[in-house]
Amino acid sequence: MKINNKKVVIVGAGAVGSTYAHNLVVDDLADEIAIINTNKSKASANSLDLLHALPYLNAAPKNIYAADYSDVSDADIVVLSANAPSATFGKNPDRLQLLENNVEMIRDITRKTMDAGFDGIFLVASNPVDVLAQVVAEVSGLPKHRVIGTGTLLETSRMRQIVAEKLQINPKSIHGYVLAEHGKSSFAAW
Repeated sequence: MKINNKKVVIVGAGAVGSTYAHNLVVDDLADEIAIINTNKSKASANSLDLLHALPYLNAAPKNIYAADYSDVSDADIVVLSANAPSATFGKNPDRLQLLENNVEMIRDITRKTMDAGFDGIFLVASNPVDVLAQVVAEVSGLPKHRVIGTGTLLETSRMRQIVAEKLQINPKSIHGYVLAEHGKSSFAAW
């Protein structure tokens, strides 16, 4: 008998949101995964792909589905991975170029989430992540410890992998951090 149902809602079914959902399933980290996307058929297709993979995984049965904001009220975590299409900014845009388009989108998503009765933790991966985490904190009114930005986690992971490859050792043996804002201003803290 389960004591707690762990529910995660992912807003944004692009590469980042799909990867979050995939890892939640493979690592057996959530019992219920709801995916919200402006293209509901994409959210539905992603959900079905994950459900159909369950028989081949060492994971407990899960409830995985395309959702809407009415599904966030009982979520433990809402992952924000939605971004404005980066194609409008050319090849390899600076994350700060996404700011103008993403701020209003994230404000709207945060309002809809809070209006639905959400009282959990936001995990912000939308770009520029540091600025948008602040926007989510302000709009949601949640305490700081309940709005978490992924920050320079990606740069830190890349740095550890590159150093490990160069030294030909396991990346888990490399310890170091990339600091500052996620993007071009980040730096390795040697």
